[in-house]
Amino acid sequence: PMPQAGKSFVRPWVSQHSVVGHQAAELAELSSQKLTIDPITVSKQTYGGALRISFQDRDWSSPEILNIVTADLVRQYAEEIEAVAGINLVTNATGTPEVIGATPDAEALVKGIYNAAAKVNTAVGVLPDTIYVSPDKWAQMGSIVDANKRPLFPTLAPSNAGGTASADSFAMNPLGLRLVVSNHLGAGSMIVGASRYFETYENVGGGLSAVDPSVLGVTVAWYG
Repeated sequence: PMPQAGKSFVRPWVSQHSVVGHQAAELAELSSQKLTIDPITVSKQTYGGALRISFQDRDWSSPEILNIVTADLVRQYAEEIEAVAGINLVTNATGTPEVIGATPDAEALVKGIYNAAAKVNTAVGVLPDTIYVSPDKWAQMGSIVDANKRPLFPTLAPSNAGGTASADSFAMNPLGLRLVVSNHLGAGSMIVGASRYFETYENVGGGLSAVDPSVLGVTVAWYG
């Protein structure tokens, strides 16, 4: 949930940790370093859509046009805010890219994911738990086979598999990591990271409607 008050809010974060070191001798000074907490200012943004409908369309439609319009606005709102989140994730992802090639084989993919995981741990002190990918990378990962033409991530779960995958779902656990698939990440995107460092905030305002009797119309909207 996004804090309600104000047009922006502050997210504090630790920019410098305290330090612990070996005491050189009895009664010697311990290591000391200031713990610094800096603010990240988050500016709020509003997204929404509206549509005016005549009373004729409202009253004569079957199925009910208002329900169809509202459902479509909800879907388009979800797509738009996912696009905003995806653009920010790709733009702000840091670290040296791990090159696995445009069409990696099983060995290159496994090596690339593990190397990326090690880089995440070196950078932030925790192991990653998520891979964020575009649909083309999801399809590529699901179709990779080993030297014996066996799927690297099979639908079933043999004891030697590196994870499971299925063509009827984005749910996948490559090498134990959670997979998040979005067509708003841009083709060719594959980001290994710790989800604790990717935060989103949202308050959904929901649906609104207003009648304009002078034109026999009703305007419906959805926002957040």
